[in-house]
Amino acid sequence: MSHDSGLVGQPGSRNDLPDLRIGVLAFAATGLLEKAINLPDPEYISISDAQTICFEFAASQAGAAAVVQWACLFGGVLADQLWTEQGTVRCARSLEFDHHGVQVVAYAFIPAPAATT
Repeated sequence: MSHDSGLVGQPGSRNDLPDLRIGVLAFAATGLLEKAINLPDPEYISISDAQTICFEFAASQAGAAAVVQWACLFGGVLADQLWTEQGTVRCARSLEFDHHGVQVVAYAFIPAPAATT
C-alpha cells in the first residue's frame, strides 16, 4: 500500500518548511488519538521521518468500520483497494488526510470478498 498522497505543492503542505522532529510527530499522533478517544483504537502506529503518521486497525470488518469512523471525524480520502498477491486476492480500506501539514494514513486489511461461481 502506498502512503504517498501527493501532498507536495498543495495548500497546507510542508514541502517548503523544515521537517518536524520525530518527537513532534509523536506528539501529533497522541493528539489525534486523544481527539478520537471515543473511537476504536488502532492496533499499530508508525511515525516516519518522511512526515507521515500511520494507524493500522484490526484486519477485520470491525477494523474497516473503524477506518470509516475515523474518516467521519477527521475527513480525508477514504478508499477500498483490491489487488492480487501471489494468486490471493487482498483487500484494504484506507483513509488519508492532512494534519497540520503531516500526512496521516489509517488503514485496515480486510477479508477479501468471497469468489462467486
